[in-house]
Amino acid sequence: MSPIQSNLAEQQLPQEVEHTVGRPVAEPPALAVVASIPKPVQSVSLRRRVLAVAALGAVSAALYALLFAYADQISAMSAAARSGAKYYALVPIVIALIFSFVHGAFTGRFWDVLGLKARGH
Repeated sequence: MSPIQSNLAEQQLPQEVEHTVGRPVAEPPALAVVASIPKPVQSVSLRRRVLAVAALGAVSAALYALLFAYADQISAMSAAARSGAKYYALVPIVIALIFSFVHGAFTGRFWDVLGLKARGH
């Protein structure tokens, strides 16, 4: 028998609950434990989640627009990295990390707003 079960077995549950005026009604101890469990915090409203998805989608689209607008300069930096300026090699890595974080946050929240969740294993 577990400690919780032995503790519940030792507690005396009232046989009958009397409803008399002026006396509080006895509550079984098991119900008192259930009543003391905190209620979950309300989730963020749907409107706020949709606005977050829209904002992250706009940032993601802006990043893609910037990537296409500055494609020639990024290519020139890559060529400079091959010819000796090695610190330019970090530019594509940083760009990929920024895209990964922003686009990942966008798609994660997008599927969350639609109500699709990953299956737990």
